[in-house]
Amino acid sequence: MKYQLDQAIKRTKELTLDEHRRGILIRCTGFGPLELPKVPPLESCVFPRDTSSYMDAVIASHVKWFEAHQVLDDDYIPALKPFLGIAEHSCFLGGEVRYGGNTSYQEPALDDITDFRRLRFDENRPHYKLLMDCMAYLKKKSSEYGYYVSLRGFDGPMDIANAIRGNDILYDLYDEPEETKAFIDFCADGCLWTSQNQRRYADVVEGGYISGQGLWMPGNAIGHISEDLSSMCSPQMYEEFGLPYTARVLEHFDYAALHVHSLGRSCIPLFKKLQKIKMYQLTDDPNQPTGMEVFREYAPYFEDCLVNVDLDAQGVRDNLDFLLAHRAIVNLNASSVYEAQQIIDLVRERQ
Repeated sequence: MKYQLDQAIKRTKELTLDEHRRGILIRCTGFGPLELPKVPPLESCVFPRDTSSYMDAVIASHVKWFEAHQVLDDDYIPALKPFLGIAEHSCFLGGEVRYGGNTSYQEPALDDITDFRRLRFDENRPHYKLLMDCMAYLKKKSSEYGYYVSLRGFDGPMDIANAIRGNDILYDLYDEPEETKAFIDFCADGCLWTSQNQRRYADVVEGGYISGQGLWMPGNAIGHISEDLSSMCSPQMYEEFGLPYTARVLEHFDYAALHVHSLGRSCIPLFKKLQKIKMYQLTDDPNQPTGMEVFREYAPYFEDCLVNVDLDAQGVRDNLDFLLAHRAIVNLNASSVYEAQQIIDLVRERQ
């Protein structure tokens, strides 16, 4: 499969590398009904028996999408990663993993916060080995189908701790603060460990990496990192128990993106202290402002950063002047190929 990449990568690099540059990268991530090969839900598979057939279905579906997408002159870069559910980010520390709703869930593996020192990073734990095997499979097939292998992505240390301890971690913040900090610091090492494992299979593209969100990042980039537990505690708690340990992880990298839920927007001023964060993905939550509304509300904190938001065609039209005055990456969900190209043309004419 040949994909029109040169101009998309050129535009991506120009906006990404120049922090003073304003404008929009526009990526069509949907354009109405399209018949794609079916990918079986995770809970219907028996791994590792079904690993190859499952990944073949993932590849077939995405290749069909890439081929249909080639008619659009946007900034989409064809990249693939496994998606085996949220447990991918923490399962190397143990605990049962269960499947449901086409995702995976990490069962807590730590009954008492003081027992964390018995935990070990283990790449042979079944679900984690499945992730590495799937990345290796994508790598083996990539030259045949013409996509890049991206990083999968990472939970921040506080989120890994939450997955392994469960929501009792929120009690531990009060009851065992020093042990909790030591545990979260241990989880920071886990984040670094799994990042190196993923890099064995992720492609180096134009001197950088593709994040799990399909976004190019320059140099020694970690990809995207999630700080979801910041949505469930106060900014003061996050500043004490989350920020220092994520900062320690990021010391090892030049560039990172942060996955932020709109519910957790009150921590955005704190995230600004993480100087390696050069890109934000603002995710919509139910009964909360949209990512676009958060972008507008917190715009002064994003002045030198790229901000990734999901919009439909009308959302792009309504916010176009604002987006052009900032550094935006728009995931466009259009109703048709025709509407998608109309919006892409509009952005190109105004830039």
